[in-house]
Amino acid sequence: MDTLISLLTGLSDSQVRAFRHTSTLAAMKLMTALVRVALSVSLHKDNSQRQYEAERSKGPSRRATDKLEALLEKHRELQEQQEEIENMMNAIFKGVFVHRYRDLVPEIRAICIEEMGNWMQSYSASFLTDSYLKYIGWTLHDKQREVRLKCLKALQGLYRSRELAARMELFTSRFKVSVLPWDTPLLPACPPLGPA
Repeated sequence: MDTLISLLTGLSDSQVRAFRHTSTLAAMKLMTALVRVALSVSLHKDNSQRQYEAERSKGPSRRATDKLEALLEKHRELQEQQEEIENMMNAIFKGVFVHRYRDLVPEIRAICIEEMGNWMQSYSASFLTDSYLKYIGWTLHDKQREVRLKCLKALQGLYRSRELAARMELFTSRFKVSVLPWDTPLLPACPPLGPA
């Protein structure tokens, strides 16, 4: 997997537009798949932690030490898997996304923002933070309508959920002025933003 990530990272820096576009698309789709796997591992890890706590809270006579050890080992394995996946996601994010969300080609910028919106909706615990939201906020000022539309669609998906919208208070207060001008007939294909 490291070889693939290195290849995609290298090609995404190519001077050849087709290589840059294709490798960025592949890297962003790979990242989306890794986000789904990371979410699954995180859920399994949380479940194993709850099972471990439940077993540990039983009285000494009812507690199964074999099961405790097995659950602890499973939790450790899941933690290692999660760290490995997070390292791969971090490599893709820093190696591809951070450079390509500002690419000269609007389609490449749009791909990056669209996929980031997917990550934020899928795995909000990890991606719905100010350190990731800022990229969407900055891209709201993009010169190309297509890229701004991808930003608005990503935000629309987040603001639909009251829980997610509540976690975006700082972003909302900082970038509200940037969002409001685009929530007009300039972008007729985009319905109004805000909680449903």
